[in-house]
Amino acid sequence: MLFRHSGQPSGPDIPSNPGIPSNLANLNPFTPAHAGEIAPLKDSWPLPDLPMIALKARDRARKWSQDAELVEINLQLQSWKDQGYIQTDDGTAQLTLDFYSPSRQKAILIIPNMPTVPASPDHDLDESIGFVDWGDKLAIPDKFLSLTDAVRKAQQKGMRAPSIKSATLTNSQGTSTSDEDTSGLKWELEPVFGQRYYVDAKVADNAASDK
Repeated sequence: MLFRHSGQPSGPDIPSNPGIPSNLANLNPFTPAHAGEIAPLKDSWPLPDLPMIALKARDRARKWSQDAELVEINLQLQSWKDQGYIQTDDGTAQLTLDFYSPSRQKAILIIPNMPTVPASPDHDLDESIGFVDWGDKLAIPDKFLSLTDAVRKAQQKGMRAPSIKSATLTNSQGTSTSDEDTSGLKWELEPVFGQRYYVDAKVADNAASDK
């Protein structure tokens, strides 16, 4: 999922507000919404601290609805640099966390450090999804396999790529009908080249609870 704003640069040599005098363009520059509160402004790639980020995002989501549960994590690495999101040496990491409220039957997205203007300080929380039929989605537990460990496991399974360009964590019900078992708590990894890999994201605590 890619979030762009009119006037944001598509490359390092393009001014942030083409055609607008610099003295006016800087009056309301884009800045990260709730900068660093949920996710760091700078980190390494693949992001090593997603379980802690997810807990902070859930605290924020529960101000929207007390029963909000995290049901999906999406992460994409973009080649361009930005004034928001999560900056890494490999590019801009765009993180989206999907939350669902069973009592309200509504969903929200939290996009940490999303660029915004002073008039929209809470732009990192998107309520535009509204009502959704997500009752069959299972909540992602507090503890899950870190992304760095998931990449390492994928490499042990045969992934030849040195890194990934996107990752999705879900906790789905039922049995997978594809060649890969995608049911349960799984990381879906898209390497910088080659096929996708699915990695079991259960750790000791939630693996024991499933027995």
